[in-house]
Amino acid sequence: MKLRINLNCIIGLSFAITLIGCGMDTVEFSQGEVGEVTQASIITGHKIQSVTEAKVDILVVVDNSGSMYNEQAKFGAQFDQFTSYFSDADYRIGITTTDTRSSYSHLEGVAGSLIEVGPNSELYLSKDMPGVATRFRNAIVGVGVGGSGVEQPLKAADLAIQKKDSANFGFFRDNADLFILTITDEDESLTSNVSAFSLVQRVRSSFSVNKKVVGFTIGVLQSDLSCSPFAAGSKVASTRVLQLATITNGYSFSICDANYGPKLSEMSRFMSESLTAFDTISLKHIPKKGTLKVHITGNNGPISWSLVGKTISFSSTPTGGARVDYSYLAE
Repeated sequence: MKLRINLNCIIGLSFAITLIGCGMDTVEFSQGEVGEVTQASIITGHKIQSVTEAKVDILVVVDNSGSMYNEQAKFGAQFDQFTSYFSDADYRIGITTTDTRSSYSHLEGVAGSLIEVGPNSELYLSKDMPGVATRFRNAIVGVGVGGSGVEQPLKAADLAIQKKDSANFGFFRDNADLFILTITDEDESLTSNVSAFSLVQRVRSSFSVNKKVVGFTIGVLQSDLSCSPFAAGSKVASTRVLQLATITNGYSFSICDANYGPKLSEMSRFMSESLTAFDTISLKHIPKKGTLKVHITGNNGPISWSLVGKTISFSSTPTGGARVDYSYLAE
């Protein structure tokens, strides 16, 4: 799969992202390993240190279109597996839908607003909430399947962040990491003006700290189109939505799986590891000698690095919010 990029403006297509018209030449990127992108033969990636260890806001975007009844039920029933590795963390889970209309019923077009998850109009779930697993299940299946068939999960997440000081006040915390989890059997509609790249930029511009954001997707993989709601020959993968996990070092699995439990447990482990402070970065390939470049911003005080094999090690643990960008040529 290729991504065609010109680094200023974004228009999404089903199997490509094209940036046009900003006075720069188009550059083609080949998609590499998860979290790394190859430009020509140069591999680039980045990692952001958690601002506060074990504190995370999880925005769950649920497809509430007509084909999602079984998938919602399978997901909603697996709360224990979903939280198995981070159940002791200071987490918040807020839920919205892929229907970005604002003139419909409260559980259909919510335009990024969080749905209520308790009898006292609570907007998010937390570990100390009584009956949290039951509330999670009821909220996931409670969004129903009467929503728009024009799914826009990335736009819904973008709108949710825009409402952080209004309808969604109190959910997003400056000093917590942000995980965005989407479950959908479709891709981001071509009518949407939001891409994975612009959503990450929305996070960057909306919070006062260098917030860590990681994308997670339960969607239609290119290798498994059996759950796509379209007829044979017209089935599509959740390409644009899956891209968020790719560019943020996240995790995805197929919505077509019969049992979500094992993969949700693995996703939970991945989330837990993302919340743990890092002092090393494991690369996907061994860099050619002399080609690795590392740039660290936002760290409190001087810090150095060294490379052994495929592992970058730091002289001290990068401080919360520090960003490490790297590039190299693979052997």
